[in-house]
Formats: sequence, structure tokens, C-alpha cells
Amino acid sequence: MARSAPLTQAVPAWDLFLRLFHWTLAALMVASVTTGLLGGNLMKWHMWSGYAILGLLAFRLAWGFLGGPTARFSAFLRGPGAVWVHVQDLLARRPSFHLGHNPLGGWMVVLMLLAVLFQAVTGLFANDDIATEGPLYAYISKELSDRLTGLHKLNVKILYGLVGLHVAAIAFYLIARGENLVGPMIHGRKTPPPPNEEKDSP
Repeated sequence: MARSAPLTQAVPAWDLFLRLFHWTLAALMVASVTTGLLGGNLMKWHMWSGYAILGLLAFRLAWGFLGGPTARFSAFLRGPGAVWVHVQDLLARRPSFHLGHNPLGGWMVVLMLLAVLFQAVTGLFANDDIATEGPLYAYISKELSDRLTGLHKLNVKILYGLVGLHVAAIAFYLIARGENLVGPMIHGRKTPPPPNEEKDSP
């Protein structure tokens, strides 16, 4: 007779500093987009939010080497083989549990961080041809600044796509796999699935 699988308890997954980084970055990105679209006197706040984002990214880089087990880059940057195995698990609907980022999500994190970094750095040299110039605008030519401004405007569209993909992935894991990714990023804990049921000896 099969006995019921034992219940599992929630275990620590995301440390406090990583969670604060995640939600602060999300809030600053919303602020940057809003102030950038509205323009005018809000552009000074657009610039300040960019500075804050650069500071956050510097912290995340350091935390990727000094932080907890799930925060370190070495913990979630996996090779192509691990990514392919995870994709196969998704396609076959096989259950899999990852305390931190899964192999596919880990590379998505890096891609988003690089895109945000590119956005913040190009903003340092950008100009709006009216009254706002990045703090490093004076150190380059107007022509180069205009090119970087164009890349700044283009990259924000890429960021929209990455954020949309991020939200879609969260919805997919919740609906298709029954895995809530938002909750652990708030309270920091994940509940592992119960082990496979074992059969009693006859």
C-alpha cells in the first residue's frame, strides 16, 4: 500500500538584500520610464533615477560574488547542456525544482541586467536637444552624443520586450506549472515539492 508523501517545509531561497534590490530596481525603472515620457521638469528626476539604478547595478555585481548561495552568478549561470535539459523538462511538463534561478531564468537575469546597464550608461552621455544633458555629455562630441541618445531610445524598447517576457514567464510558471515565483521574491522562501511516493514492502 502506498503511503502519503511527507509534507515539505519552506526553505530560505532569496536573501533580504537580493529582494530589496529586485523591488527597488523595478520601482526605479517605472520611475525612469514615467519621467522620461513626461519630460520637462521631471527630467532631473529621470537623471537621478538613472544614477540610483547605476548604484544598484554596482551592488548587484558585487553581490553576485559576495552574496548568498542563490545570489551568486556561479550558482545560476549554467552551460548550454543544463539550459537544454531544463527546456526539455518544460516541453515534457516534467517537474523540476530550483531553489534559485533555473538555468534558463539565470541567463534571462543576466540579459536584463546588461540591458539596464546599457540604458543607464548611454543616458550619461545623452541629450534631448532642449535643456537636458547627461553628466558626461561635455566629454564627447555632439555627434557621438546624438548616436548614444538614439541607442538610449532604442534600448528602452528592448527593455520593454524583456520585461514583457519576464512577466509572461512568471505567468507561465504559475499557470502551467503551478509555481509561484512572485511570493518567494517577497518573503524569501520556497517550498520544495514532496519526494516521490514510495511503496510499502509487500
